Amino acid sequence: MNAPTQRGFNYVPRPQFMGYHQRTQRYACIIAHRRAGKSYGLLNDMLVRALTPRQDGLRQQFALMAPTQSQARSIAWAYMKEQTACFAMCGGYKALEQHLTITLPNPNNTNEPGSTIMLVGAENAERLRGLFLDGCIIDEAADIPDYVVTQIIRPALSDRQGWLTISGTVKSIDDYLWRTYEISQKAPAVWFSMLLKASDSGILPKEELEDLRRSMTEEQYQVEFECNVQAAVTGRILLPYMNQLQVTRVPYDPAGGAPFSAWDLGISDAMAVWVAQQVGREVRIIDHVEESGKGLDHFVDWLRKRTYSGRFGAHLLPHDTKVRELGNGGKTRLQSLRDMGMRNIKIVPKLPKDQQIDAGRLLLPKCWFNEDTTEVGRRALRNYSFEFDPRRKVFSRAPLHDQYSNSADAFLNLAVGIRKASGEMGDDGGGMTLGRDDDDGRALQGAYEMDEGI
Repeated sequence: MNAPTQRGFNYVPRPQFMGYHQRTQRYACIIAHRRAGKSYGLLNDMLVRALTPRQDGLRQQFALMAPTQSQARSIAWAYMKEQTACFAMCGGYKALEQHLTITLPNPNNTNEPGSTIMLVGAENAERLRGLFLDGCIIDEAADIPDYVVTQIIRPALSDRQGWLTISGTVKSIDDYLWRTYEISQKAPAVWFSMLLKASDSGILPKEELEDLRRSMTEEQYQVEFECNVQAAVTGRILLPYMNQLQVTRVPYDPAGGAPFSAWDLGISDAMAVWVAQQVGREVRIIDHVEESGKGLDHFVDWLRKRTYSGRFGAHLLPHDTKVRELGNGGKTRLQSLRDMGMRNIKIVPKLPKDQQIDAGRLLLPKCWFNEDTTEVGRRALRNYSFEFDPRRKVFSRAPLHDQYSNSADAFLNLAVGIRKASGEMGDDGGGMTLGRDDDDGRALQGAYEMDEGI
């Protein structure tokens, strides 16, 4: 891809970005280390494309989006004004500081306006609804919600078949940037992809990298300069204890133990249920569901529809299952579940949160997750985090209550229930029980007890 011949346009591409400039794919995903010159290279690529007229002669419109508009200003506005200053004498050129918008001159008649480039923030993404785009760069995409791209930006590109570049420095395997990169690796015909590590790029001197490494934690250095998404674990409660190699095809095994469920019962938020099965020394996590705005009957029906529903053993419920609900005639949710046909419900002991977390951390290395049916749940476990105190700049010992809490709490309930069953928590009942109390008053015969119904 050749730079335009207009006098004063002085962009010289770095060799590391020539593949991007010369790409033929409509979509691109770039993960690059800090100070690689990514934003500068992407902006100039957009400028060159904006200065190239469409074959049909239609006026073009482009956007560069950052997580916030102030961030878009700091990332690209000075660069964009500097790189387009050579067009200031053209009648078609206009730079609007207030709106962070530049209109380039029409290459065929520089006294007339040509393409427009906007700098926008994701918090103002709604302003793009109804607009068309010939191309868009999403910078620092790890901090931008999925829906902004999928529901606002992508439709804006549709009628022009515009191009899209997703870029940034990765923060988590669950952020939009990393998930897009994984997609791009699987579809090279339509996606250009690049992951640029500082140790490979040669952009920053070796001695500078060594100095940076001494001044940062190893995790910070690995994430920021080596693009190592697996290193991002600070504040994550369960992520360091999860093994990606233990995520595979793990269906229900008819020869294994009786499947059992573990619940978290939300009130105004989501409910979550895990289903596990012990096969030898392995704990196989074979199913998961989480939904909001659904009653208990919805989850009972979901369990009934499992192919293994006739073999269910225990159902592990949290201690608040026995709280009476005024809106339900004073019934407890335990009673409601029994009325729906559930049997062998076991109430898991109420433990301090740190002990629940310890149980979850001990269980995770023994777990094998069914890849196809537990994706949402695994994401919750990876992102279950301690709350950050911005004033003290430290993480608290209390988990953050967010969209990941319900499935994570259900898993902790599973972990505490299993430890109680195996005697690891010092069962004081003289036998193996799941929880201190159960609704039917019968002790379990071994680890699990078969019962009719689910």
